[in-house]
Amino acid sequence: MPIDPHQIALRGGRAGRVPELGRQGRDGVKMLVQHDETLARFLSRVPAEVADSFDENQLLAIKRAAVEQAGREHGVDIRLTLFRRYYLVVLAGHERRHRARRRQERRRHPVLRAANVIFVNVVVLLLALAIAAGLYVATLAVDGGTGQDVSTWDSLLQQFRLMWRR
Repeated sequence: MPIDPHQIALRGGRAGRVPELGRQGRDGVKMLVQHDETLARFLSRVPAEVADSFDENQLLAIKRAAVEQAGREHGVDIRLTLFRRYYLVVLAGHERRHRARRRQERRRHPVLRAANVIFVNVVVLLLALAIAAGLYVATLAVDGGTGQDVSTWDSLLQQFRLMWRR
């Protein structure tokens, strides 16, 4: 199904306008854009005078670069939507960026921002609570849930010593 190159829905629901590509000698470019959503989306974000200057070979090179970038996978790729309003993305893998690009991105996106610090503190707090709850349940399991005045921590340590005894 051909894509309408004049009205492409962009992320966030905005609509972008692809410039007129039907000028004389531009039929190949027009056909290329009409049948390729990636190129149509790209051209909708570029100023019309710049987009109108691309020839077929340039657009194919842009398409190849976009496909190559999209084909890269991360070792860890977790994408979640939280509360229908927020999203969380965790990506991890081999670092492929050059040092200069990493420095530039570090300046643009510093780690020590208020939202980042709050998020990390909440995650650490939740993990600490989960560990404490797990240890509490383990101590109840050791003393049989009797709630006796026996030191449950001593009982837990004694059980671990018995497990690892040779």
